[in-house]
Amino acid sequence: MTFKESIGAMLRLASGSGSAQVIQFGSALVLARLLEPAVFGDYTVFFGYGSMLIAIGSLKLEQAIQLQATDAQAREFGRSALLVGGPLTFLLACLLGTAGWLGWLPGSQSWRPDWFAALPAFAWLGIAFNTATAWHIRRARFALVARMRWLMAGGVAAGQIAGALCGLGLTGQIWGSVLGTFVGLTTAHFGLLRARWSRGLAGTAFDEHAAGAAACWTGWREHSVNLVLAALVGTAAWQIPPVLLREFWGADAAGCYALAFRISSAPLAILQAAFSDIAYRETTIRLQAGAGLREYVRRSILALFVLSAAIAVAATLATPWGVPAVLGARWHWVASLLPWMMFSFVFRLTGGTLSLFTQTGRTGLFLAWQVAFLLAHLACFAGAHYAGLGLMGVTIAAALVQSGFYLLLVLANFSLAARPTRP
Repeated sequence: MTFKESIGAMLRLASGSGSAQVIQFGSALVLARLLEPAVFGDYTVFFGYGSMLIAIGSLKLEQAIQLQATDAQAREFGRSALLVGGPLTFLLACLLGTAGWLGWLPGSQSWRPDWFAALPAFAWLGIAFNTATAWHIRRARFALVARMRWLMAGGVAAGQIAGALCGLGLTGQIWGSVLGTFVGLTTAHFGLLRARWSRGLAGTAFDEHAAGAAACWTGWREHSVNLVLAALVGTAAWQIPPVLLREFWGADAAGCYALAFRISSAPLAILQAAFSDIAYRETTIRLQAGAGLREYVRRSILALFVLSAAIAVAATLATPWGVPAVLGARWHWVASLLPWMMFSFVFRLTGGTLSLFTQTGRTGLFLAWQVAFLLAHLACFAGAHYAGLGLMGVTIAAALVQSGFYLLLVLANFSLAARPTRP
């Protein structure tokens, strides 16, 4: 696609992502009225560990879908991601659940027995969503991806609000997200599933699928290891902070931080969901063609910076009167934390949306960045705890650390665009 056509595809994806974020944002406001901050804090523990399982459970096989020369090869990688994701997430969830139940993990105060089932279900559905997104983007089914996103958001919102109205507390939030994701994902693919059923369910034997998964892993192993580790470390870097807040500052502090972070991430999720998948496709094509990559990256990063800065300024100006009016007095900390989170939002969107590490075979470099970022994040929150800083102090420190690291990503992508290498 041309740059103009890319913008059109991004807008189509943005429509779905925007609808999803409006639904999620609206549900967060409703839930803030129905639930105490402590429930938000405890839910972030489940969501954090579930996100880590999503990041590593498929061995990142879905990231190879768009890089394959033929649809048959791409389909095999997608099937392998789903096949590997089931048993691996179940095993890891059992290990995490046991450690959490014994009190060996941060945030262990939140763990419940039903998490042994909820965690692997949540993780596998997340893997299925990532795999479906990669496949549909390859086939240019942008409308389907958009529909899938808002249907899943609607399912989760409905499930969680229903759980809150029924007085189920944390349990309602967890299973509302799991069941809502399942309903949304299957509803979006109803037509494809019906067509598959009409053709008959008989197909390749399981042992042949397993052999295909092994072959995909063998061919993608070098990059898979780096990407899995990078995904684990990167997800941990973002999910550990609220878990540590729950551990050191209490559930109320973690809940306020989590809601402020969700609000600041709403525009980020819309833009990244619309832009990152298209950018991955377009940078891959330009890299294979050997022309146009540097200019595409330059124009994209400049556009992202201008757009993110405008959003951050508008959100910061609206925060002092908007948050108390919408959320109420008990969420006053959100109004204090949000401007600093919007500051880091500018750098996160500019530096983290467009990445050339996978396409150019520099997955090891990306892993190194993720490890450094995780260590810096951990040092920031642990240091703030031992220094006796309050919630505002640790949030400011984290915003500065995040901004510096994502600025490094901007410079790294410029460098890779100027001197690209292929895997």
